[in-house]
Amino acid sequence: MKLLIAMALIAPLLLHNANAEDLYKVGDTGPTGGLVIYSPKEGSAVEAAEYDVASEDSYADKWRSAIKLSWYDAMGRSWALSNKHNWRLPTVKELKALKALEDQGLVTNMKTTWYWTADNAPTTKGSWYSKAFAFLSEEELDGRSNVQSFPAIGGLEMRIRLVRNILYHR
Repeated sequence: MKLLIAMALIAPLLLHNANAEDLYKVGDTGPTGGLVIYSPKEGSAVEAAEYDVASEDSYADKWRSAIKLSWYDAMGRSWALSNKHNWRLPTVKELKALKALEDQGLVTNMKTTWYWTADNAPTTKGSWYSKAFAFLSEEELDGRSNVQSFPAIGGLEMRIRLVRNILYHR
């Protein structure tokens, strides 16, 4: 009886360790089908959604068109894609990582346009600005930076590509 109880307690640990090599590296497909774009430390990574946002709970794809939102509206929503509720706007650093993967030939499904990021800061006049990142070629940028600041509150709308943090055990 004691042996059966001990086996019942140890078996889940052995099964968990059997999956220990299922680690996520940059460029891998993440658990919801998106692209792993960043791995800040061992045991965690950042997964980008496979497509742009079509609604609060769906991706844009060949059947659904992407939506554009103001930065304020995008930050204020609770995003739930692929039955996961931890999606958020990416940082500039995370979109740069996604662009680098695209430049290396990986499929990102990004459009040639501007995307909102979560990065924001106050201005000297007491208002806020937010940063956007352009998935544009050097020719299309024409000497401009692919990171620009825009008023955080206002009617300017851009596409949204969400990311989420994923954790895994070694």
